[in-house]
Amino acid sequence: MRILMVTMGLDIGGAETHIVELSRELKNRGCDVLVASNGGVYEKELEDCGIRHYRMPLNRKDPGAVKESYRKLSELIKSEK
Repeated sequence: MRILMVTMGLDIGGAETHIVELSRELKNRGCDVLVASNGGVYEKELEDCGIRHYRMPLNRKDPGAVKESYRKLSELIKSEK
């Protein structure tokens, strides 16, 4: 099973910690986990666990950033099926 987790950023916080722990456990159970975010302190931890991270401006709400995030997420979903 392939799972894509999407969040605004990976700085310290409850949701971010949950995403990292859940991604790690799903990876241990044999799932192919990908995470898309603007990055942050947990980015290296994910990559050290073998979880691919894709950096996108998901933390910004200006129209250009939203359009770029939409395009990048669409491309990622198509390429990873």
